[in-house]
Amino acid sequence: MDAALLQEVLTINGQDGIASITQSAHQYLDIGLNEDLVFYLDVKNFSGAVSISYETSPTPQDSSFLPMIAPITLSAVGLRVDRAAFSTAAVPPARYVRWRLGCAGGDWSATFRIWVAAYSYC
Repeated sequence: MDAALLQEVLTINGQDGIASITQSAHQYLDIGLNEDLVFYLDVKNFSGAVSISYETSPTPQDSSFLPMIAPITLSAVGLRVDRAAFSTAAVPPARYVRWRLGCAGGDWSATFRIWVAAYSYC
C-alpha cells in the first residue's frame, strides 16, 4: 500500500457562472501500477452546492480524464472515505489521478484536503 497526498489543504471560492475547477496539471498524482484507490476527503468548510469528482487518465492530457466514481456532493464537514477499485469503478484507475470541483450555480466555496491510499495488484 502506498499513501500519497493528492491535495494539501486548499480553499477555493467560486462565483456564479463558474461550473467547475480542476486540479492543476503539475499536481496530478501518478499512481503507477496501483489499481485500487481509497480517497480520504477531509472537508474543513464549504458553502453552496459543491461536488467533487475523482478523475483518471492513462496520460496527463486534460481531455482524456474521466470520473472513476459518481460525483460526491459535499454535505458535511469532516472525513469522507470513498473507494475506486479496479473491478468496480465506472472507469478503472489509470496512471494519473486528479480532482474536479463542480457547482450547479450561485456563489460557493470549499476548504478541503485529500489523501489517497493506493493498492497494487501484486
